[in-house]
Amino acid sequence: AFVRALPEQEVINALIGNVKLAGAGLLKLEQKSKAEKKEKRKEADRKE
Repeated sequence: AFVRALPEQEVINALIGNVKLAGAGLLKLEQKSKAEKKEKRKEADRKE
C-alpha cells in the first residue's frame, strides 16, 4: 500500500540512482583487478 502512494517516476529515479552508484563502485573494482593482473603478468615476464 505504501509503494502505491509514491509517484511512479520517483520510484524509478530512486532505483536508477542506486544502480548508478553501485555501477561506479564496480567499475573501480574492475579497473583495480585489471591493474593487478597486469602487474602479475609483468613480473612473470621478468622472471623468464
